[in-house]
Amino acid sequence: MAQYIKKYSILLVSALILSHVLTGVIMIIWPDLLTRELPNGGFSTLGTGFLTSGLEYLINIAFVVLLYKEMKKENIKSIPVLVLTFFSSFMGVLFFLFVVAYERMGLCKK
Repeated sequence: MAQYIKKYSILLVSALILSHVLTGVIMIIWPDLLTRELPNGGFSTLGTGFLTSGLEYLINIAFVVLLYKEMKKENIKSIPVLVLTFFSSFMGVLFFLFVVAYERMGLCKK
């Protein structure tokens, strides 16, 4: 159990840092990525939060795949945890750890 906590705490922190750093790098390379010209001659600019959120969802998909493999190894079938992980990697990993702890304590009947 401690190995999962170490592994996923490092992965969650690095994923959070990666999404913000990658947003900065993308905006340095393509500064006009989130800006478009309107028909009346004005400009519309989106905030970098949109790009950060998009990158976080891509990282969340990687977490879903990772948790699916771990669940398969632990013989756990909990699709709601994977769905939750897609929307929030932190909450998904937290609930995964709860499910693993619950299974290992032997409180569930098989």
